[in-house]
Amino acid sequence: MDRSRTAVGPRTAELLAEDELPGLHARARRGLDVFLIRHGARWLVAGEADRVTVGRIAPDGSRVLASRTTWEGAEGSVSPLPDGGLAVAGATTVRAFDAEGRVRWTYPFQPWPAEDGHGTSCAADATGRCLLAVTTGLLDEDGCPGADLCVALDLRDGSRVAATELQRPPGPARYFFQHSLTAPPRVFLNALTGETCGTWEIALGEGFLRAAPLGDDDGPIAGSALGEATAEPAPDGRRLTLHTPGGAKGIRTDAGDVLPQGLRFLGRHPGFLDDRRLLVAVGRDPDRPSDHHLLLDATTLRPAGELRYPGTECPDPLPLGDGTWLTLHGDVARRWTLN
Repeated sequence: MDRSRTAVGPRTAELLAEDELPGLHARARRGLDVFLIRHGARWLVAGEADRVTVGRIAPDGSRVLASRTTWEGAEGSVSPLPDGGLAVAGATTVRAFDAEGRVRWTYPFQPWPAEDGHGTSCAADATGRCLLAVTTGLLDEDGCPGADLCVALDLRDGSRVAATELQRPPGPARYFFQHSLTAPPRVFLNALTGETCGTWEIALGEGFLRAAPLGDDDGPIAGSALGEATAEPAPDGRRLTLHTPGGAKGIRTDAGDVLPQGLRFLGRHPGFLDDRRLLVAVGRDPDRPSDHHLLLDATTLRPAGELRYPGTECPDPLPLGDGTWLTLHGDVARRWTLN
């Protein structure tokens, strides 16, 4: 990479550990999220058809996974639950499995319009008592579903506690929930619609469920948030915004100001490597993955280093917030730190 505009030197990545998770690549190719943040932990999800393996990323850097569990009959978007169970949001139902793999309850909803590109998601709320999921909306007079719904379901029996409509641009959307690493977590919901993206912060209280729009740049909350700060990349890769607590406007950097000419911010998971730096992928074409990774200063979003790897490539690194990060290579996940 030409560093004439970044004025940063190379930093060598040191391999700490690697682990194989069969089906990791297959799940990513289907457009399903393979990296989750839930309940103060980070997770990898792998699998094919209705067989899913969920691995909890180890809190220490000596290994990649601390544990893994395989579930049968789990087709769709999945989320580990606080009690060791698993939630699954599919095309027509939301289901909760207990820790032994038995279906605890099923919540049916009207199917998404056939082959329209919709994709749902689910996650426990901040209290861990309810499951949040995206479903089709109520049918209109012509039998067509209205605005998509975010629903809160009691994790004990699947009964609906609350619901709210999601206002977004028309067209099919793919949804992705994400937790922050705070305690209790902040819960974000991204909606990717064509070339645009909207993000809400989801809050559940006594008798209400609120989806408050977050940010104004049409970018998803991505990667590892740190405390109350969240990173928001624009879908076209031309800018990156760091949002700070209280809804205040954060720091924004334009790719044209800090990157070599023609490069953009890429990937779905830019985020905090530690409390001083963010880790991002950069390249020339959002549709053609690049394996150039930059460190950004967390206070200015100026480049602070370019990573060098010993014989590995990955277009979308996964920063873990503890000074380490993952790269994915087929079904193999590798964990790195700075040398």
